[in-house]
Amino acid sequence: ARKKAEEKVRKEAEEIARKEAEKKAKHDALKKLAIGAILCFLALGGIALMSGNDRSQSEDTQAPYQTIGDVNSTNSVINVSEQPVLPDADFWSDITSGEAPLKVQFFDESTGSPTAWNWNFGDGVTSTKQNPIHTYTTDGTYTVKETITNEIGGDTETKESYITVTSPAEALTAVVPVPDFSASVTSGEAPLTVSFTDESSGSPTEWQWNFGDSSDILTEYNPTHTYTKAGTYTVTETVTNEAGKDTETKTDYITVTAPESTDISSQSTETAIPDAASQSTVIAPVPDFSASITSGEAPLTVTFIDESTGSPNEWKWNFGDGSPIIDGTTSAYKNPTHTYVKAGIYDVKETAINSAGKNTKTKSSYITVTAPESTDTASDD
Repeated sequence: ARKKAEEKVRKEAEEIARKEAEKKAKHDALKKLAIGAILCFLALGGIALMSGNDRSQSEDTQAPYQTIGDVNSTNSVINVSEQPVLPDADFWSDITSGEAPLKVQFFDESTGSPTAWNWNFGDGVTSTKQNPIHTYTTDGTYTVKETITNEIGGDTETKESYITVTSPAEALTAVVPVPDFSASVTSGEAPLTVSFTDESSGSPTEWQWNFGDSSDILTEYNPTHTYTKAGTYTVTETVTNEAGKDTETKTDYITVTAPESTDISSQSTETAIPDAASQSTVIAPVPDFSASITSGEAPLTVTFIDESTGSPNEWKWNFGDGSPIIDGTTSAYKNPTHTYVKAGIYDVKETAINSAGKNTKTKSSYITVTAPESTDTASDD
């Protein structure tokens, strides 16, 4: 930049000196012209007085204009001194680096009154405009040349590796998710309640579960299902995102056996006949429950498993985090799944209900959720 400034000052000084020289030359020429005119006038007057010949005077009057013409030829020297000097090429641009496609505005900063321009942008493209705009479409480092000319010559300015173009940042491309899952239990007596956990990769956004027992297909993330009949069941999970979908099938994954029959062979053959009142007595359920996990980082997804006795047929849950209390009679309410999104320690309440009444089980400080660890980005600075 300093060198450029010094060069600019030098050129301005030369220009001032040139103009001063031209001004002095014009002044001297006019002075000579005036003296020549006076001398010619005096000479013509003397000839006219001596000869008295009008024709001769008319012919001789031609001579001073020729002399003036000679003086004019001297004046043409002045014009020659005003002709353009050799041009000096220089340029700059509004930007020199960036991602492709990179649009660059070039500015001619040449001196010496150029009349023609020829640009080579280094990528096979040229231009003859004075201040062209060019777009680089491919990443790379480019040398730029500007050649200028006027009526007496030309000059070229080359700037090595002047423009640097980088590839655009690659957009994150979604991939088809890869499904996988596990189960809290894979065998047991009917009725068997199983909590399924999605373990898919590829960030799925939709889920479909087929439990293999002709029950309804569920679209939950981590569903809970109860198998009521003995059998061996194949479970299928289909996961979907914007890139597509895929299915994981686990054949004969769940095995449900019939409940063991009560062996009455050793019992007395004398059976007391219960009275009608005892046969119809139903007692209120005794609630109890467990959880698939009781601590972890937010968001923490927990599947609660009802372990109540007394044959409840309706369940009410309060997860303790301010979320709505859920209440229902299906398996989704018997063994619900809930996600804690904020760090904290939460009490959980289950109310088990049947026709004889209801009871509530509270587990204080049962779920502990911690904040996720912060990502250390100090090394990026």
